[in-house]
Amino acid sequence: MRAETRFVGKGNTWVGNGHYRGWKISCSKCGAVKTITSHNGSSIPPNVIVKKLTKLGWHLGNDPAEDLCIGCVKLKKTKKPPPVPIIPITTILPDEYFRQLKFCLESAQNAVRAKNNGRAEEFINTAIRGLTLSDEVMATVKRGAQPVVTPSNDVAVPQQESKLAAKPKKRTPKPKPKSKPAATSPVEDDSDYRKWLSELCKEGQE
Repeated sequence: MRAETRFVGKGNTWVGNGHYRGWKISCSKCGAVKTITSHNGSSIPPNVIVKKLTKLGWHLGNDPAEDLCIGCVKLKKTKKPPPVPIIPITTILPDEYFRQLKFCLESAQNAVRAKNNGRAEEFINTAIRGLTLSDEVMATVKRGAQPVVTPSNDVAVPQQESKLAAKPKKRTPKPKPKSKPAATSPVEDDSDYRKWLSELCKEGQE
């Protein structure tokens, strides 16, 4: 919907002690009011109303909730977003070092595209300061030793966790319980049996 369509008709307020109609708008931020009307009370074309208000510095939206007076329009233009903090490169941890260096260079490139040269300069200077650590970083990579973090009062760089896996502890096998020998039944005395067998043989011989 175009802003002109809001001003079709005879007006939305009475002016000149109620003798004729006009159009009144209010700022959605501060509540400032502006009324547009003709000198003789005749209706004004919608495009002329929009043209007059725009010339006075008002911003007209498609909805009254988007209208802004000249003061709020200037305030909106001059209001700058909060600065993004730049993390100084103070670490020689290889992965973190290259990540921060890449962030600074990409941010500088984006700032140049946005024509924010001052911001781009800040990121480039941070990257240049970080390049002074490049020799230490490469030496750390070649040595394969545990890197050292340069202390900084601005940002606390998290220590990189060691990638060395802890050696598993050797488990001592528990001794198996010794099995008890199977119980053997006691041998019965067979002297009576032999005596009976001997007597039986003698009777057979007779």
